Amino acid sequence: MDRNAEQSANAAQVGWRFAVGAALIVGGYGAWMLIPMAAASHLAPAVKTMITGVLAATPGLSKLGAIAVMGKAGFNALKARLFGLLRHARPKEHVSRARYSVGLVLFWVPLIIRWHQPYSSGRIIDWSTHGHLYSEINDLVMVVGLFVLGGEFWEKLRALFLYDATVVRQVRQAHQ
Repeated sequence: MDRNAEQSANAAQVGWRFAVGAALIVGGYGAWMLIPMAAASHLAPAVKTMITGVLAATPGLSKLGAIAVMGKAGFNALKARLFGLLRHARPKEHVSRARYSVGLVLFWVPLIIRWHQPYSSGRIIDWSTHGHLYSEINDLVMVVGLFVLGGEFWEKLRALFLYDATVVRQVRQAHQ
């Protein structure tokens, strides 16, 4: 029996336990949405701190509960599904020159905006009103830029942090 058929059989055997475990994981992350409401409540500061701490720890605790409910077969089926989805999100290894140029723009513009932000507060973007939103959009554009740049850029970026990395230049032949 091949690996995919075995994982499908495991997911079918788990049944309702798999669904409950997946709901626990999703619900655990949903608890984070309650943190601002708890912080804005009129409760005593000590109670707010306790509630916020419990809500912040909920995703980790719910994962432990989900693993207990699912069992080994269900957890392996969940991992197989998640890694199957992520396998398609990998950046292409080699990209065209145009795509590389667009990726460089998407990667560098957020960095330049971040660098220029303290010097131009309010002239280009009013960071005081929705600073977190602008920062998140900036981060998202930068991550999208990394994926647009492709896998070869990831290797170049990784080489920046390797002491023994060397540059290998390829000679391009002119079209005759």
